[in-house]
Amino acid sequence: VCDKLQRFFTNRRFLLICLSNMFITMVVGLDAFSELLLSDVLKPSDPGVDSGIYVMVASLFPLGLTVALLVSYALLRDRDRVWLANYVNVSLLMAVMFCVALLAWTWSMESFGCMSMVTCLSTVAFLLFGYGFTLAYPYYIQTGVFALRFGGNDSGLVACLIDFCGYLPSSFLLIVGAWLSGYGWRYVFLLTIVNVCLAAVAFMYFNHYDVIHERKEQLILLNMMHSNLRTLDEIVPNDIVNGSNMGLIGSHDLESDASDLEQRSDI
Repeated sequence: VCDKLQRFFTNRRFLLICLSNMFITMVVGLDAFSELLLSDVLKPSDPGVDSGIYVMVASLFPLGLTVALLVSYALLRDRDRVWLANYVNVSLLMAVMFCVALLAWTWSMESFGCMSMVTCLSTVAFLLFGYGFTLAYPYYIQTGVFALRFGGNDSGLVACLIDFCGYLPSSFLLIVGAWLSGYGWRYVFLLTIVNVCLAAVAFMYFNHYDVIHERKEQLILLNMMHSNLRTLDEIVPNDIVNGSNMGLIGSHDLESDASDLEQRSDI
């Protein structure tokens, strides 16, 4: 177990996906606040609005997550790795813009109030849906696919470690966010914007190195298909093999990916 953990935590891509998941889990944690946010911000403008309305509007955030997953299954299954990397990067940049729009909406509601409840609720419903839609693929799909590809037989352990890196700081953010909400929900969104930006940067770095990794694996596969060589060591030396997703090329003896660092493998 210690050898596996050492191999995981010396792998650049694994560390980057853990860092990315840490920031994006904090952001998705907004779902726990959305109903309270709407109630605190809009209640002073119209105390007669039923709280169930706020619950229905707040449900647009998880609905956006769900619809994005369905769209991903229907339209993105056959896309190549470079296209998906660009899709994730663009999605997170759009998530930053949606978060800034939610900050502007919250700030205006707290400062000036709501003149038309229908307009205010419709606007925030659209923003919450779009915000959830842009976060779904990086949060659910990319981290899960990486765990399967990287971990091999240890994919469950890899997934648990990635989730651990995400949920532990997210719990801290929920406490801080609840405390900040007492001073105004705009401060919660300022903190959220910082996390979205950090998540976007971390995922961009991860996608950069993962695409390089994907191209290296494709080259290895082509060499194996067009030659009589049957093992990876016959094609490339160990220092180039380092970091490959061994499970993709038919090696079942290894339980997980080797390190991306410049060191020789023991395999």
